Amino acid sequence: MTPVATSGLDGLRVLITRPAAQSALLREQLASAGAQVRSLPLLQILPPSDPAAAAECLRSGLGAHLWLFTSANAVRGAARIGIAAGVRPADWPQTLIAIGRGTATALAALDRPSLAPEGATSEALLRWPELQGVEGREIRVVTGEGGRGLIAETLSERGARVRVARCYRRERVAHAAEEVQAALAGVQVVVLTGGESLEALVERVPPAQRAALCRLTLVVPSNRVVELARRLGFTGALLVPDAVSDAAYLARLLRWRQGLDTNEQ
Repeated sequence: MTPVATSGLDGLRVLITRPAAQSALLREQLASAGAQVRSLPLLQILPPSDPAAAAECLRSGLGAHLWLFTSANAVRGAARIGIAAGVRPADWPQTLIAIGRGTATALAALDRPSLAPEGATSEALLRWPELQGVEGREIRVVTGEGGRGLIAETLSERGARVRVARCYRRERVAHAAEEVQAALAGVQVVVLTGGESLEALVERVPPAQRAALCRLTLVVPSNRVVELARRLGFTGALLVPDAVSDAAYLARLLRWRQGLDTNEQ
């Protein structure tokens, strides 16, 4: 869908740090709003370390009560691994739960509707009524390697029989310090997708430049990443969108730039 052109971000210099294959639409939307956009992918999405284990977990979960997807990458990874193992998206259980609009959109692209509760965090999802009375029910959590584990742990504590299908892994991109400095030169806002992206950015910036980095405005997906940013010394505005989606990131920046709210952290 072609975004509607606006001018609310005229001249704003924005750096997107998403994996290269997933940044095109947000870049287009920000540019249509007048922003000057650069990209510096900090993470790349790769197949899981043990795709056979992921395939077995998916296959054995076809009769589960529900599958819960933590990200669009989890959806795409499960589809690739499942199809290779003879498990098509059409074979997945009827009840699929998506964290975030992007995850729901990825499922919709596979012709699989999902339940997408309000709020894009693990904590918000676990407050959802449908995930309270799960004792004895079989659940698959479809995610990536190295995640928090909060969802699976909490559902297990509630008595569910939970297995985790790890369908992708993230790896930091080894940018040279000079490349990072060039990408950040003159930037006013950095869009980040999670705590690992933030840590990767700080890691790649030489100590002498970190004070300037920490004064930049960040757009981050959750209050948990806000807390991490403050621990890492960031003092600029920290903006959390209403949802984890391209449209929500754009809307959050427009509100901030136009001074329509004061919800800075």
